[in-house]
Amino acid sequence: MIYNRSDWTKVLPKNATEDTEDEYDGLPNFNSLELQGIVWHYIGNGKFNHYTPEQVRSTLKRFQLIDMETKGYSDIMYNMCVAPNGDIYPLRGLINKGAANGTSLTNSLWLSVLQFMGADDPLSNERIVGMQQCKQIITARWPKATQVRGHREMRATSCPGLETMTYIHSPNYEIPVSNPTQTIKVPMPPLNLGDRNNKVLELQGIMAFWGWYKASQDGSYGPITKWAVAEMQKVLTKDCVYSGMVNGIYDELTASALKQWLENMPK
Repeated sequence: MIYNRSDWTKVLPKNATEDTEDEYDGLPNFNSLELQGIVWHYIGNGKFNHYTPEQVRSTLKRFQLIDMETKGYSDIMYNMCVAPNGDIYPLRGLINKGAANGTSLTNSLWLSVLQFMGADDPLSNERIVGMQQCKQIITARWPKATQVRGHREMRATSCPGLETMTYIHSPNYEIPVSNPTQTIKVPMPPLNLGDRNNKVLELQGIMAFWGWYKASQDGSYGPITKWAVAEMQKVLTKDCVYSGMVNGIYDELTASALKQWLENMPK
């Protein structure tokens, strides 16, 4: 499952001037011409495979507090997180630079992804599914970010552990893994200007995650939401899953195309 940032924290980054799921005004953003790929991290010593989703979310909140209040960062250090069961959490998100890779340069060139695992945890199939899906999410937003590193290749550390290092540099890392038990849910159409409900809020969350919607998520289908739906329709058209009009209306054809587009991601 892919969560929104608001599912694990209500705390805004320092100096943030706009509350959105994936981008904050006033914070440094990645440059598409510079971004190279993903750096994988882990938590450190210990075992975390038994953590429930609630424990994962509470731990992420604790990490955010430590990073902001003790270490002085503007937010939690990482861009994304893969949970023990394969769930994916946006932390800083896909747009804002992270702070976990070691230097300002490596943070500018590489997204940092936290494997919610310890040195003693095995790399389970659920984790591999989550890694694959997270990788696909990132490359869908940043097509040139195709390289992969472990944190130990950036600085002197054991992170992200031997199993993860072995996997990311094996041929299997390039082979998508499917999870037939996971289903993709999208809001039921139709939605259009003037609508205000939880379905609109859900749609705004999906579009914010993929970078199409950059305003406050208020559940109101106004001009900004209509514009974002049109941007989404352009991408769906480009990727050959949508054949309708680019009109900013979330109808059955758009919903079906969005569902198909999401299902093409490793699950």
